[in-house]
Amino acid sequence: MERNVEFGVFRSSLMYNLTKKIIRNNLINAFGSRTKRQIVAFESDDWGSIRMPSIVILNQLIAKKIDFDFDLGFDTIDTIESPSDLEHLYEILGSVRDKNNNAAVLTANCVVANPDFKKIKDSNYSEYHYELITETMARYYPQSNPLMLWKQGIDHGVFYPQFHGREHLNVQLWLNLLHNDLCGSREAFCRTVFSQLMRIPNDSREHVLSAYDYRDESEQRFIKNSINEGMRLFENLVGYRSTSAIAPCYVWDDFIEQCYLDEGIKYIQGGFFQHYSTYQKKQTNKKGKYRFCGEKNKLGQYALVRNCHFEPSIYLNKDSVDECLNQIKIAFRWGKPAIISTHRLNFIGALNEKNRADNLKKLQTLLNQIVRQWSEVEFMTSDNVGNLLKEGYEGLS
Repeated sequence: MERNVEFGVFRSSLMYNLTKKIIRNNLINAFGSRTKRQIVAFESDDWGSIRMPSIVILNQLIAKKIDFDFDLGFDTIDTIESPSDLEHLYEILGSVRDKNNNAAVLTANCVVANPDFKKIKDSNYSEYHYELITETMARYYPQSNPLMLWKQGIDHGVFYPQFHGREHLNVQLWLNLLHNDLCGSREAFCRTVFSQLMRIPNDSREHVLSAYDYRDESEQRFIKNSINEGMRLFENLVGYRSTSAIAPCYVWDDFIEQCYLDEGIKYIQGGFFQHYSTYQKKQTNKKGKYRFCGEKNKLGQYALVRNCHFEPSIYLNKDSVDECLNQIKIAFRWGKPAIISTHRLNFIGALNEKNRADNLKKLQTLLNQIVRQWSEVEFMTSDNVGNLLKEGYEGLS
């Protein structure tokens, strides 16, 4: 009898979660602009940013009882991309073609700088200094240059950088942790790691990676400067201005949107739900708001909403290919472009080569299935999707 009751509870829970997922997958596409065209855009975050330097360092920090968010896999798998990571990824992306003979292309949302640990330590953790990703890459891979491969990917139409921030780091929060030696921050710092979890009394911010989660006008000014400077550095590195952006950890507010506009950002990538900064939460008494693809804000910027996911390194217990294909099908049924979230960690092999090998096979299967199931598919970058949104989908329907 008890076993039957337990099974009944399990089945009810399973059906509830399944129904909830079906409703969400449809609701995310129910509002906003529509098109009959079968558009697929891959959006991938975190390129250029450091994470975990090595398995040896990871094990050292675990031994020191430093907290990390191991459930999502970032701190066990993700590290700055190697030339080999990029070469293998490009091979898969270039192996399929859409109806216009364009290869699958990754909108690679990148940072342009990482902390300069030596200078920060020399200031006794009171001043922030950064190094360009060219310096970071040269230190990690002195025999080769991943940035040159970025440019090759751009030239071959498979890798298209857009702006993710100057660095993927809440600088002032991190300096506070370091100055007060909280949350194991200095243990991580001396190993060039900053992604530890926070446990700070009276501070509602969830993670040091949420770069735009600020509390006051002083922090607000710092962030504005980081965006202005980051956009200039981005243009110098890749040779063009970014017209779309994605806020680190999906946390941003009205002020950030104005900063984006001032720098020419027309299209704001993100999820179905926008998380407000701590500052705007206090001002509005709201956690955030829901967003829909093609929605225009009061500044005239357009929302790009991720309605599909290919995240095999994050959702380990899911069939990532079938899940993504089903989400694409739902998006097309509602007349929406399929905007697929796929973070960098899915394609990184330096800490776990099997991670890269397994996921590239899955990516190959996904791409093959997309062109097989939807013969009219068009692969686009996020800014191209944004351009069509701005035109009111003229020529799309």
